[in-house]
Amino acid sequence: MDLVQVSCSKAANFVSEGDVISSLPETLITNILDRLPIRDAVRTGILARNWRLKWTMLSQLVFDEKFFKDVFGAPGTDSYDWRNVIKFLLSLRGSITKFTLRLPKDMVFDVEDINHWFLFLSGKEIKDVSLINMHETPLKLPDHLFSCLELKCLEIRDCYFCPPLSFRGFPNLLKLNLLRVHFESYKFGELVTCCPVLEILGTLTSSSIFQLVGSFSKLQEVILVFLNCKLLAEAGATKGITTTFPCLEILRLWSVDCNKDIEVSLVLKMICCSPKLQKLQIVGTYENDVPPIAPCSSDFNDNTMWRSQLRSVVFACSKGSKSEIYLIKTLLACSPLLKKIAIGLNTSLMVDGADGRLQFAEKLLKLHRASTMAEIDLFYFSNWDSSVPYYYW
Repeated sequence: MDLVQVSCSKAANFVSEGDVISSLPETLITNILDRLPIRDAVRTGILARNWRLKWTMLSQLVFDEKFFKDVFGAPGTDSYDWRNVIKFLLSLRGSITKFTLRLPKDMVFDVEDINHWFLFLSGKEIKDVSLINMHETPLKLPDHLFSCLELKCLEIRDCYFCPPLSFRGFPNLLKLNLLRVHFESYKFGELVTCCPVLEILGTLTSSSIFQLVGSFSKLQEVILVFLNCKLLAEAGATKGITTTFPCLEILRLWSVDCNKDIEVSLVLKMICCSPKLQKLQIVGTYENDVPPIAPCSSDFNDNTMWRSQLRSVVFACSKGSKSEIYLIKTLLACSPLLKKIAIGLNTSLMVDGADGRLQFAEKLLKLHRASTMAEIDLFYFSNWDSSVPYYYW
């Protein structure tokens, strides 16, 4: 008996002395675990005796297609036991800083189950939430999401925004990204105005966006997707930008149809109303793939437009149309601090080949540049590494 106890004691001491990874600082262990898929993080319990429950220190959770496939097997069945997820969540200790939930289109979900998950998260000081619904049917946002008042980043896709009557906004929200979010009794404007410290806003354009964003004194980055120009025209959006964007430094505009004067005017007016704007990215498009044959009839010119603070401009998917040259001409003439303007040519539409690109380059070189240091760089759009989030394409 004594020999057995002594042997066990020596073995325990040997394991303890050799168990280096378990003695790492908790912050470092959490950082390591957060970089692993959830299932792999849990499996690290076999590394050492003292590591068996280290996975309970996870602070960032990503429930995506891979997670659901690993846990529940093949998709397309209704027999999922979501109680296992809540059991897993209840096993975690400490704060949860980030939670990402991507609902695969071929899986059936119970909204009440998801609501229970957010009930747990609301008590974990959650800071970053991404809820991406891949189903064709929009998902009603869980009620308990609106009690996560410590949120700093919120991304939502294909959901119904129906907060409880007691909801007064997210007072700490810094970043808000919305894609195909449906507002019913609650309006988009009410949400945005209830986020007083918002710095980054990404959304599809709406009839009220241009009247709202200018009122935010701390807004530093805006991502807009121009997909409903008719709605903008009906709301008179081109006349609605009356206030400035005092702190806006980065403006990303996607699906700008240069065949429509209203969209080109909106781009120029937003630049005019952004005295601190330094970085501009535009991805052009054309309705029905028909390029414009005449320059934009906007009332902007070198004398009326404000001198911008632009340092960098990227104009992707250019077809070399007259309206695009007009827009580029205006940017060059009104940006005395500009260092570089990069123009990505849509190679699939450059029917003239190299000669056509050369003619386009010659036109650009003849344009007046307010900045003597401004470089014009032509590149292939197909090789452009876009920084737009995946859900904006």
